[in-house]
Amino acid sequence: MAKTRKISEEIPNLIKKEIKSYQFKTKIITLIAVFLLFFFSLSKYHLTGAFIGTIKEGSLIFLLPIISLILFIVAFQRGRQSIEDKVSKAITGMSYRNPKMYQRVIEDKKIVRAKYNLPPSRLLSEEPREYIRKIENLAAENGMRIENLNRNNYGIGGMASSGDERVIRMTPYKIKDKDSLIKYGRTLTHELVHMFQHEKYPQMPVERREYEAYLVSGTDDPARLKKQDVRQSLFSLIDMSAQWWHKHHQQTKKD
Repeated sequence: MAKTRKISEEIPNLIKKEIKSYQFKTKIITLIAVFLLFFFSLSKYHLTGAFIGTIKEGSLIFLLPIISLILFIVAFQRGRQSIEDKVSKAITGMSYRNPKMYQRVIEDKKIVRAKYNLPPSRLLSEEPREYIRKIENLAAENGMRIENLNRNNYGIGGMASSGDERVIRMTPYKIKDKDSLIKYGRTLTHELVHMFQHEKYPQMPVERREYEAYLVSGTDDPARLKKQDVRQSLFSLIDMSAQWWHKHHQQTKKD
């Protein structure tokens, strides 16, 4: 029997440096774009003097807004890809662009489900009510409660509160169709995993926490996971969630 591979626990500081670099570059490109647009506006309305004022419409000066917009979009997209690539490599040792990455994701999904004793994912797609019942029972067996979120937070979907509360708060769902139940089941699984992580692995890096949680709450369709943009979206979600956590954690410390 093959040994169960452990997912890397370390998230290098390189990711944080890359994120700061990306944010800096994005700000620079934004400033350039704003400057070019401002320059264009001045030239269009003849407010910069005789030289600019004599430039006729149709000249290259009127391409500046388009060029600046293209520069901004390209810089933003390349920056995002670079960050997602760093996050992917730090967690798995493999780029999300690697065609074999989908196999790694599928393997890690199995590892995480076994780690937290979660019901099989196929049950969610076949019998979502039964899957949700099993998840609710698993939470209850571990002394956790599931309550409704405050109406002001309905857009969140769900959140986990560890410590003395040990509560998973979820947006109440209306049983309209099977897809609604599946969505609710995915979100509930995501938050339950976070509860287990808080209590059993308090030192786990937040990027790793989000990786595990999104693995078991995301798609299991191999055809979709073979698509590079789907894998990129996975690590984009991980990065955005981790950044929100860091920002919220820092704010909490200040308060």
